[in-house]
Amino acid sequence: MKLTNLKTSTETYENAKGEKETREEYPYGLRISLENDTIEKLGVSIPDVGESIELSAVAKILSKSINEREGKKSVYVELQITDLALGAGDTKSMADVLFDGGE
Repeated sequence: MKLTNLKTSTETYENAKGEKETREEYPYGLRISLENDTIEKLGVSIPDVGESIELSAVAKILSKSINEREGKKSVYVELQITDLALGAGDTKSMADVLFDGGE
């Protein structure tokens, strides 16, 4: 399975209060949180903040909706992770992961 980097634009925008904000690098929905019991169950040590860790998961689709408005289709999927593995990662460089071989 090929990895796809899901980084988004970090442009500055004006929120509903008229205040300037900067978008996060990655959408909030891509974050998962693991508490101590889960980490112990996985049997891994977690690297330092800012470092990477390999993640492999199986998820069950809980809901799916498709909305079309003014000719633009929007899809929303809610996933429940059921099986998860964490590892030390591989020896590929970030360029290899992001640019399929660093080229």
